[in-house]
Amino acid sequence: MATPTVDQFLDGIARLMKQKDGAQIQDFLRYEPPWPPIYEQMVAELRQAYPAARQLDLERNCTKLLPAYEEDDGGGSFTSFISFITKYFAFIRDVDVSQLLETHDKLKALLGQASIALSASSGLIILPTVISLSRTLSKLAIGLDKRPDLVANLTSREATVGAEEAGERVTLAEGSANMIREAFKKCASERSGSLSGLDNNGKPEGRRIGIYLMANVCLKLFFHCRKLRSAEQIFALIYQQSPPLSLYPAAQRTTFLYYLGRYHFANNHFYRAQLALQAAYNQCHRQATKQRRLTLIYLITSNIILGRFPLPHVYQRPEAQGLRDRFEPVCRALMKGDIASFRKLTDVNNPFTEWFLHWRILLQISNRCEVILWRSLTRRTFLLSGNRGDATKRAAPTLSIEDVCILATFLERQALGIGMEDPLVLTHKKPNRGEHTNSIFIYPPTPADTPPIQADNNSDGTHGYIDPDLLDCVDRPGPDLPTIEIVESMVASLVDQDLLHGFISHSQKRFAITGSKNASPLAVGFPNVWATLIAKMDDEVPGWVKEGQKRGGGTVIHLSGARPVIQDIPRVIHLLTQSAPSTQRATIEKYFTPSASFTHPFCRTGSFEGSRWLIWCIYRWYKIMSPRIDIKVDGVAYDEKNLTLYVNIHQVFRIWVIPFFDAPVSLISVLKLVRYPPLPPQPSYSTPINPNDSANSSVHRSTSSEKPLYFIQSQNDLYQVNEFFKFFSQFGILSGLLLLWQFIATALCILGAMMLWPISWVEQNVIGGNREKSLGDAVRG
Repeated sequence: MATPTVDQFLDGIARLMKQKDGAQIQDFLRYEPPWPPIYEQMVAELRQAYPAARQLDLERNCTKLLPAYEEDDGGGSFTSFISFITKYFAFIRDVDVSQLLETHDKLKALLGQASIALSASSGLIILPTVISLSRTLSKLAIGLDKRPDLVANLTSREATVGAEEAGERVTLAEGSANMIREAFKKCASERSGSLSGLDNNGKPEGRRIGIYLMANVCLKLFFHCRKLRSAEQIFALIYQQSPPLSLYPAAQRTTFLYYLGRYHFANNHFYRAQLALQAAYNQCHRQATKQRRLTLIYLITSNIILGRFPLPHVYQRPEAQGLRDRFEPVCRALMKGDIASFRKLTDVNNPFTEWFLHWRILLQISNRCEVILWRSLTRRTFLLSGNRGDATKRAAPTLSIEDVCILATFLERQALGIGMEDPLVLTHKKPNRGEHTNSIFIYPPTPADTPPIQADNNSDGTHGYIDPDLLDCVDRPGPDLPTIEIVESMVASLVDQDLLHGFISHSQKRFAITGSKNASPLAVGFPNVWATLIAKMDDEVPGWVKEGQKRGGGTVIHLSGARPVIQDIPRVIHLLTQSAPSTQRATIEKYFTPSASFTHPFCRTGSFEGSRWLIWCIYRWYKIMSPRIDIKVDGVAYDEKNLTLYVNIHQVFRIWVIPFFDAPVSLISVLKLVRYPPLPPQPSYSTPINPNDSANSSVHRSTSSEKPLYFIQSQNDLYQVNEFFKFFSQFGILSGLLLLWQFIATALCILGAMMLWPISWVEQNVIGGNREKSLGDAVRG
């Protein structure tokens, strides 16, 4: 049966394939209804001429009408692209948009085939289509995830499969994100073009164009289903292989930095989060109010935790409407050290608690801001009862830790609704510090005048359950009030974090401020929180690739034993001697230090700032003289103590202006390395630890796993003399003469040793002091 519309469609796709017009191909491929009339006609032809039973005939028709290979010098294959077009026809033929789950599965399978086509040498033309498909799949997956009634059958099916396979169940949204991530990996692992991934205009080339577009779609899904571990893989891959973020459009930069900031915020790296979120907010268009508001919420929270509170004019911006009522009371309580107000503001019964929980910032504020709260409380106590000291008597300003404890206890009681004279009984609900999770199992909910419960198996349960083993040892708890030991440990923690400047006299229970002889005790003893914290940190944000940044992923040599050396060095040598000029220069700039030196029997550069340019000129002339070089690395040895690599190489050097000339030579290349130390791990301040709060025992875990990095400082190519002669003599004439001379020299050595043996006898027996050997022994050695 004739299919004129389908054939016309394929002719148009074939023309665009020859033109390599990926954007126009994406416009051709419609997969979201409503369909235009011509697509409705094409779908009707497909259903009539190529039903599911005739899928092979459809594939043959596509193969016949579409080109199989590119027509340029690259000659890339279009086979996987033709398979994708066949899959696309099957999708629009069989899809029923009223069945959202089936539509999702078909769209996911279509994206999988598109990802396969993307990995081909001609895959760049399908990149816009892959991006469009990913966005559509993301919207559909998020929409379905918000409709549990639609995915109930899928959930039960996945639960059954997960139980059978004893693995973690993958949600619909996460499964879609994993599929999109595969397409992202194809973009990030692009190896064509220059080593830097940039074209002659300094812009990303090849599939690298889609790195951040695909990453943003993927991150949106991972954050939606709260799979931050999967998001970490995206950031790690970008940090290793992506061109600088600044080379991409502002929309992609803003979205990526927002998710990067969210990721670091969730991992308690608040300064990194603040840097990324601040950059995202600054680069976000002023009319994008919704995006600016999302960024501003986490930006304000990060700054508050770091001790920097928003100014009043921030709340007047359009995207900050309503944020003053939520954040300003918290900032006011932190500045005053008002524990009572802070506890109430972070209580679950606070009117804004639901809002804080929705944005997942309540726990960060309630836990991480304890540092600032206790620092402000200590400062407030010093203002009320501290001893300002006397510089003439060399008396330092001091503060009684007992006074801090009294004020803290008063505020905690105020938060609990307990007067200072009330007995320590739990008669009031404790804001944000509720009973132990298992208290219903160990504390009987009985009035004070109720007789003790007899723990037996016949209890009616009206008084709750008490484990018989705990009947005599578990008491009803009182309020969680600070003790002098707790307050002393918190002051010591603040001193250790440099948020208080001084020392503690544990015997006198006093804190003394040092260095205030010529300055105010307040300014010296209570340094600015923001300035103190950021002084310990740097501006490096893992995941954010900046221009001129030294990082992993092919830009330096990683040495951790022999295996990485063997893997890295041969590739570097091949890039230096066999790659295109742009790649050759990029390799030198990436692997050699700016003051690197090069030594060869024919030339020498010396070492000075900028000498790396001379190395590039030498390698460039080397490639001009011998455009085709056969080179092989036979072995690599690493002297870790002296940071030296010994590379055994043999090559066949040919000069194009001299016909039939070749010089098969062997050499040892000695590479001196210089260690580039990794960035120091991000220091983190820890919340003053409450001995009664076991959850604080594991906050701020270091996740740094960076290894030392090394650059090439000098290269010294060492040739044997006979190898060196091969450059001057064809057919090995000079090398043969040298070989003959070497044998003659060996014979002369034997003759000299036999004729001048008395010298050795004198050295051994007279000078060396050994007179027991005979002349024969001396001759024999």
